[in-house]
Amino acid sequence: MSNEEYPKAGSQWRHHDGRLYTVLYTVNIASTSPKYAATVVYLGRNGNIWSKTLIDFRETMTSLLDGIGQGKLSDLLAEIKTHIFQ
Repeated sequence: MSNEEYPKAGSQWRHHDGRLYTVLYTVNIASTSPKYAATVVYLGRNGNIWSKTLIDFRETMTSLLDGIGQGKLSDLLAEIKTHIFQ
């Protein structure tokens, strides 16, 4: 799989239940072992951080945008730090 096939950090997604999420990272993309499947780490609007295998993520999420600008990404990262270090 090429890097273009993975959700981009900062991209916005809608879960099938309607909730919105922002991708933080896609990890294990170099692994060839099913034990270490490609996994998407994403942030909910409530500040909770979640992860799903790429396969499960694609089954339950719909892309809203291809990504956000660097300025907005830095705002997102500041928001994450706020939730983690409260």
